[in-house]
Amino acid sequence: METTSGRGLLHDVLTSRVYDVARETPLEPAARLSRRLGHAVLLKREDLQPVFSYKIRGAHNRIAHLDAAERARGVIAASAGNHAQGVAYSARYLGIRAVIVMPETTPEIKIAAVRELGAEVVLAGDSYAESAVRAETLAAEQGLTLVHPFDDPLVIAGQGTVAVELMNQGPRDLARRRTARDQDQDLDLARGQAVRAGPAPISRLTGRGEHSVDGRCIEAPVAHLGAQFGTGLLGR
Repeated sequence: METTSGRGLLHDVLTSRVYDVARETPLEPAARLSRRLGHAVLLKREDLQPVFSYKIRGAHNRIAHLDAAERARGVIAASAGNHAQGVAYSARYLGIRAVIVMPETTPEIKIAAVRELGAEVVLAGDSYAESAVRAETLAAEQGLTLVHPFDDPLVIAGQGTVAVELMNQGPRDLARRRTARDQDQDLDLARGQAVRAGPAPISRLTGRGEHSVDGRCIEAPVAHLGAQFGTGLLGR
């Protein structure tokens, strides 16, 4: 994947600027579901983020990398859900203008949530695809930076911080996931293209030799790279 820094996805994940607005979320056992399935099921509690979703990670990492001129013009996104709130929250934190284009069919409660975060809402079309076209038009007309919900290297890198947290939490909880196939199956349970695109390559890049998901095999390379890149992401 081509990345903004030119130094690779792993570098961009480990230097992501997500923790101004996001928090490291716990990995908690789902006891009843584990008993029902006969396997240990763990939940990454991204519902504890300020906008109740991991989407704030990628949105803020993208917006935090804007230069002064881009910040002065503002940002725009097309979304009817969590990405909209992530962009609005980040823009409010950074003090810049945010425009969110939502389908006309969006429930009022979601529109109100975005407006409460200080963003301007434009209703256009009956689907995300139609809203996205309108967002691209407004971005070109007004000089706004388009923050795509998943097709952006900085958004993907921000979502990839979920994987780093999992690996730091992993010696206790992830040691039983031993193969690349197991790892892919676990990640496929996540919803959203960006949250899958970010963690999957990270978990492979940090393995040694075999694609082991043993905590000891993963955590050491990640910690080493974190120190190398001077990031405060690890050990949060």
